[in-house]
Amino acid sequence: MLDNYEFFTSSNLNEFKGEWVAIDNEKVIFHGKDIKEVYKEAKRILKGKRPFISKVRAETARLL
Repeated sequence: MLDNYEFFTSSNLNEFKGEWVAIDNEKVIFHGKDIKEVYKEAKRILKGKRPFISKVRAETARLL
């Protein structure tokens, strides 16, 4: 799971802004706006294995 977290925090996921992403083996396996759908489809793809899911922020934080 840590590798998936590291992939999430270090990858350019701009194409998924504002969406939930399910990640396995350091790749996005499913994405969408509805977390329940993303979770359900990721579990189906992974045959019951627990997916790593996180939301890609729509905007980036800025330090002033």
